[in-house]
Amino acid sequence: MPVETNAELEFSRPLALDDIKPSGTVVKLTATDDERQRLARRFDLPDVARMVAEFRVTRGASGIPIRVIGRVAARELRAHPEVADDGGVALDEGSAGR
Repeated sequence: MPVETNAELEFSRPLALDDIKPSGTVVKLTATDDERQRLARRFDLPDVARMVAEFRVTRGASGIPIRVIGRVAARELRAHPEVADDGGVALDEGSAGR
């Protein structure tokens, strides 16, 4: 099944419903250099040094609803990299949704 993509999303990997296994599917993502640069521009940051995500996607008995549980982690340099003690900010955020 073809997957529609949205070029405007900086960090996106569409998953076709047919690709979700009955036991669930684990999706691991690592942002490319281009994606990290686009995220940095969007949020007016000098850099996004690292961005990763891991999600488990499951389907209900009828195939719907879809449930997503996962975590996104990122490391970015602050807006003032010239400050010696500005080691950056880390983000590690869990989420769940349907």
